[in-house]
Formats: sequence, C-alpha cells, structure tokens
Amino acid sequence: MEAVNSALLCKLGSLLESNQNQLWVRSLKAKYFPSSSFMRSNRKKTNSWQWKGILSIRPILAKSMCFRVGKGNNINFWKAPLIPNNPNFKPTPNQDAPPHSFEMVDSLCLENGNWNLQRLTTLFDSYSVSNIQKIFWATNSMEDEVIWLGNPSGNFQVKTVYKFLHPQETQQGKWWYHFWNSGFHERLKILHVETLLSRITIARALWLATPWSIRWEGFNLTSLETHLDWLANPRGKLPIHPDDGSKFFLFAVVVLETLWSLRNIFLFEGTRISLDLEVKSIFGKFNEFHSAMAEHIAPPNAPSTISRSWSPPLQGVIKLNTDASMGNGFASLGVVARDQAGNIIKINVTRELIDFPESAEAAAIHRAMLLALEAGLLIICCESDTKAVIQKLNNQNGCSVHWATVGFIKEIIDLCPRTAA
Repeated sequence: MEAVNSALLCKLGSLLESNQNQLWVRSLKAKYFPSSSFMRSNRKKTNSWQWKGILSIRPILAKSMCFRVGKGNNINFWKAPLIPNNPNFKPTPNQDAPPHSFEMVDSLCLENGNWNLQRLTTLFDSYSVSNIQKIFWATNSMEDEVIWLGNPSGNFQVKTVYKFLHPQETQQGKWWYHFWNSGFHERLKILHVETLLSRITIARALWLATPWSIRWEGFNLTSLETHLDWLANPRGKLPIHPDDGSKFFLFAVVVLETLWSLRNIFLFEGTRISLDLEVKSIFGKFNEFHSAMAEHIAPPNAPSTISRSWSPPLQGVIKLNTDASMGNGFASLGVVARDQAGNIIKINVTRELIDFPESAEAAAIHRAMLLALEAGLLIICCESDTKAVIQKLNNQNGCSVHWATVGFIKEIIDLCPRTAA
C-alpha cells in the first residue's frame, strides 16, 4: 500500500509540475510556490504535513520527469531537466565555462533553429553537447512541456511509478500475463487453467508424443503456478528451442484442452480412449490453430500483407512516397514525388540526427510536404508505411505516438492548409 500511495502522490506532483490549468493546481501554486516550480520549491517548517507528504515524492518524479523542448523560452537549462540521455537530465558545465550569461534554452539556438554548436561547446562538456544535439524534437511550433519518460506517449501513468518502486513485480514475466495476452480463443484460456487441476494417467503419454517429448515426471513441480510458469516461459527449463517458444505454448494449450475433454469423457461417459487417434487429433488442432493465428492475430508492428506495388494517384494529384532508414544515430529520409503516369517529379534524400524510427518516418513526411511547397506542388497525397503516424495525422485523437514524434505531427498538420493534401 505504501508503494500505491507514493504512486498516487506522484500523479499529484506531476500535475503540479506541469502547471495544469485546474483550480486546485492554481490554488496550491499560489500558496506554496508562486514564483517557482513544484520540483524546485523550498520546503518550510510551517508547511502542513499533507504538503510535506506531497513534496516527499519529488525524488521519485525526478527519475523520469523531463521537459520536452519546444520553443525553449520557458526552460532554464541550468536548473530544469531537458536532456533525456544525461544524468539527472541536466547538462554538465565546463570547468572554464563563463558566468551564466545565458540561461534559457532558446539562447542556445541559431536563428534558423539549429543548435549553436560554438556556444554549446563553450558552456558544456562534450557528452552534454552530443546529447543536446540529439534533441531533434525542439521546434518553434510547440510550447515547452513537462513529460513523463516512463511512458512512450510522455503522459504520466501511476502504474509506471509502481513498477519502478517494485520492479520485481512486473507482469511481463508472469505466466498469466503471457497467457491472457496470447491471443488464444477464450475457451482455450479457461480450459488451460482448469485442466491442470485434474489428474489423468494418459497425460504422460500425450506429453511424450509432442514434438519436444516432454517428461513431466522428471521435474519436481509441486505447485500449479510453477507448472504454468514453465509452460509460458520454458527457456532454460524445458528442452525447447527459443525459436519454438510460441509454437510450444500453443501446442501445450491444445494438449491441455484434449486432456480436459478426455477427462470428462472418461468420468461421464466411460468411453474407452484411443491414444493414436488422440495424438493425431492434437496435431490436427495445432495446425488449425497455428494457421488461424498466423492469419488473424498478426503482431501490431507486422508488415502489411497488402501488395507493395506502387498505385497511381488521381488525375492531377502528385503522390509523395516517403521512407526512413536508421543507422549510427542518424536517419536517412527519402522522398519520391510522382504523377499519375508514374513520372518522377522530384527525388530527395537527406540525413538527419534522429535516432528514433517513428520520429524519422514522421520527419520524412514533413520533409516531403516542405519539398512540395517549394516546388509549387499543391495538390498532393502522402504515402508512408508508418501506421501510427498516418493514423495520428488522419485522426489526431484516435491513437498515440511517441512524445518525440508529436512536434513533427503538429508541423505536418500546420502545413496542410497550404496544400490540398
């Protein structure tokens, strides 16, 4: 309960630090830190015990709370966290750095928006300079905003704090998390657990008949949870090749369903069982379920099965195909513009200091829009293979993208009224 309480207090702290426009936030700010921020406010002896309790969680928030740089005019780089890759998210000053004549992030940028490398090297050590240059999401189209690095979207989540406080209780390694997120039919999920509660003598023969020849009698498994954990996470425990993990798990579910069915037949009908027929039935069901899952339960990031052949745009429309590739901390952005006949109107390839794939794909679309405007191509359509970015552009409230991608999304949307995109 202590961890839950701390996680909930962290949510209050995150709202206070991000200056949410809510009455209770404004009231507490006016009373306790009118000229500072929540994370930098001073603790006083006269503070109420409730406020001292809220202040006590600031060290936890400091582990994952950082500014997403936008315009940079509201971030004091000597005091505020803004570099995700740096310790404490703050830059390390050079020993011979001049007095703090510069304080705000926007003073570190040139007029064209690029980082002022000369000023950076004067003020900070080389490691900080390198990481500041990787802040590719800084843009004048976005306000500076406090984000939570524990969540890809940047939004604060209580559960991420709880997992940070209790890392040994993460769910991903639990058998039930693996099982209930497997995509199996609900009937199989229910039968899986119930079957292990029964004792059937034919079970050993069926497990031995699997492609992995499992002999459960050779293991000293005394609890149901241990048994299920071995089925869900067989690596290092059972003779299963890592590449066969998902197949083994599906095969185990089919075996357990068969055992449950045979148990009921034996108890309620008294029918004799043919081992050969049951083994053939298990293999048949496995192949059926495996084929069905391959077709209907593809992972979220699986490549589309739609033909990758280029399809022409409508008459008078220019199609912009974009793509991005990653390597050595850089992204190569490619743009190809073609008319309805497939004639290439423009090709452009640029290299940017972007180290996140989704952001690179969004940056490629943004680059394509800028090139189209420069060339006077106003009736355009964009085609990209990044599903999350396209969904976000088509429905801004429909899905979530990484916090580092948000700036590109906004700039693309801002360019749309200038074209017939």
